[in-house]
Amino acid sequence: GGYRGYTDMIHLVMEWLRAAGTEQEVVVQKVVQYLTNAVKANFDAAKADTIFQAAGAVEPAWLATMLQSLETRKLIYQLSEEHENSLLLNYAVQRIASDGHWKEIIEHGGKGALYAACTSYPVFCHILRETLAEVCSDSSVSEFAQVPLVRTFVARTEFCEHAFLYTQLLLRNL
Repeated sequence: GGYRGYTDMIHLVMEWLRAAGTEQEVVVQKVVQYLTNAVKANFDAAKADTIFQAAGAVEPAWLATMLQSLETRKLIYQLSEEHENSLLLNYAVQRIASDGHWKEIIEHGGKGALYAACTSYPVFCHILRETLAEVCSDSSVSEFAQVPLVRTFVARTEFCEHAFLYTQLLLRNL
């Protein structure tokens, strides 16, 4: 059969580690790290997209559960860098952003996560507003010290045409 019992095996190993005296927090951290590495090594975007599309218009319950965890969201950001065209990952990033984690996407997400998030106009506006606030926040900072902030600003707006054009129009009208 197809059942391998991975969940049961993980719970058993966790129990062994706790029985050996390892603190619960360390056990959970090690398991999360192992699973993160395993997912990164074995993720197949085509298979994931097929499963996601099979759900139809209904969001799978497992996805909502995954999006509640910061560690899982970070994994989604990392995977979205490698698999920029994955429907599942793009949808997940958009959901993360719509749940209000757009600052997290700025901090942990790379170009792929930003692109997926910014296909939503309200999310793009939040990210643009946050980025402009960073650049303009401290007028006492020398122009030289602001160069990294300006580079960050450019990096957050150049990843797709509509974001770049909208930003150019906004700055022109300021």
